[in-house]
Amino acid sequence: MLAKRRAGLSASSVRTIYTVLRAALDVAVRDGLIQRNPAALVKRPAVEREDGVTSPPSRWRRCSRQSAGTARSPSTV
Repeated sequence: MLAKRRAGLSASSVRTIYTVLRAALDVAVRDGLIQRNPAALVKRPAVEREDGVTSPPSRWRRCSRQSAGTARSPSTV
């Protein structure tokens, strides 16, 4: 997993690779192809969370006014 991270993949991509690999190896254990899942010995890679950026209420009001009457506007539903 470390090699994938060093290769430039994002932490999220490395975590996805790990998750898919572990699931595939779990199936191999269940089917009797291997005795235990070696991926179970590896700590699941962490993904740092970032705080989301929100728009101020004034922007939401402006967008709401601009979309009023359009096909995707909540007021037309």
